[in-house]
Amino acid sequence: MKRPLAWAAAAFAAGVYLAGTGWAGLPAALTLFALALLVLLLARWDRRMQAPSLLTLFLALGAICHGLHTLGPPGDALMRLQRTDPEALVTVEGTVRDAPIIRADSDYARLIVAVDTVLEGDVRRPVSGGLVVRWSRPGFPVLPGERVRLRGYLGARLGPVNFGLPGVEGYLRRHGIHTEMRIGDTQLERIAVAYTSVRYWGARLRAWEAEILAQAVPPLALPFLYAVWLGDRSWLARSTHDHFINTGTAHILAVSGVHCGLIFMSVVFLLRTSIRRRKVWSLLAVLAVFAFALAAGARISSLRAACMLSVYLAAELVDREPDAPSALGIAGLIFLFVNPQWLFDAGFLLSFGSVASILLFVPLIENAMGGNTNAIKGMTATALGVQLVPLPIAAGAFQVVPLLSPFANLLVVPLLTAVLWMCLLTVVFGAVAPPIAPLFGYALVPLVGLIEGVVTFLSESRVGRILAPAPSWPALAAYALGAAALWFGLAHREWR
Repeated sequence: MKRPLAWAAAAFAAGVYLAGTGWAGLPAALTLFALALLVLLLARWDRRMQAPSLLTLFLALGAICHGLHTLGPPGDALMRLQRTDPEALVTVEGTVRDAPIIRADSDYARLIVAVDTVLEGDVRRPVSGGLVVRWSRPGFPVLPGERVRLRGYLGARLGPVNFGLPGVEGYLRRHGIHTEMRIGDTQLERIAVAYTSVRYWGARLRAWEAEILAQAVPPLALPFLYAVWLGDRSWLARSTHDHFINTGTAHILAVSGVHCGLIFMSVVFLLRTSIRRRKVWSLLAVLAVFAFALAAGARISSLRAACMLSVYLAAELVDREPDAPSALGIAGLIFLFVNPQWLFDAGFLLSFGSVASILLFVPLIENAMGGNTNAIKGMTATALGVQLVPLPIAAGAFQVVPLLSPFANLLVVPLLTAVLWMCLLTVVFGAVAPPIAPLFGYALVPLVGLIEGVVTFLSESRVGRILAPAPSWPALAAYALGAAALWFGLAHREWR
């Protein structure tokens, strides 16, 4: 069996999906695992039975992993506390897990807090749970890793629900958040700072970069830059976000797979032309991608994408030819083992799919274009290939099939690459030579304006998109078959 890791990851994901959709419970998964292991041991001299037995084994492992991850009663202790007395005014303490960029002119912020203590007078009671905090008129910035005290009413409604479609409610509950609290400007108190927390220092770096950008860049371009460089879309207008969805370019607004992939492609192109030793430029490319992920605030999505690219380049360090399907299989197994619920998270799938598109299709498209490697050909191949894998995922998440997506990406992706490098230069010079930083900051304005102008124009075109329900399983199977045929046709002449 060629590329066994890719097939094992696919079987593991299938097991997670079957368990997550209720088709395979934990007892059935354990029974299937025992049977597959028995068949594998009995048929170890029969090679025809090895591959089916191993795939069944990984399928059962995926179902077991999901079952163990969701073992126990639904929700958490904080949710059960809210249900016992929904009208009670409570005081809780916990650690901030996620927070947006909060400035002096912010009128709203949404925080994610891991609660561990409830205060009842002078009595401290351990109660754990995930809490989404909707903070009106935030009086000061709060960073992940800081410990806070909150006072307010707990609620059970996390967001609007449209049955059969993904939404905020399902997203938060899959990430272990089952309760909400709405507070005003004085109902939050910072009580401790976790100076040993990597998340805190990543968030502090992100806030520092946001301040530099606010000083060096005109306000008109800041919301877009906060989204594509720092991963904070809360400053972006809803209409602008909708334009990106309608044109199939919404993937550039989340700092994850596409951004790390663009940095990766740029750095590899530059290093290959100046450094001949493959191990050296591979190691430098890995360091550059992780440096970008840290500069973007050490967000989970960008770190995941950096890990995927690192697994791909790791083959160079052990004198092996990098193989995209195997690297994606290893990364998929690791991620789904850590948290099987990520398989049902559209953001994770889009990020994973974007990196998969870049690793699987971009080099092949570039080779099919012929001629010598150059930056223009690389950007063109990236723009054409980056959406091939995540397209049906985006269609299911946004209920839109963007017909002009290839053309829009052909224009937007090269511009985004320039924006990312200009952001880096703005931040670097803002730190070492502040008077020079506005030169790069103001140079970002026409680039941002061009991206938003192109996306708005294409979005408002009558033929730009089709509103459609989520793709059915036969449609997904047909699309996967077509994508596989395209990959084999590009990779092997005999398949064309």
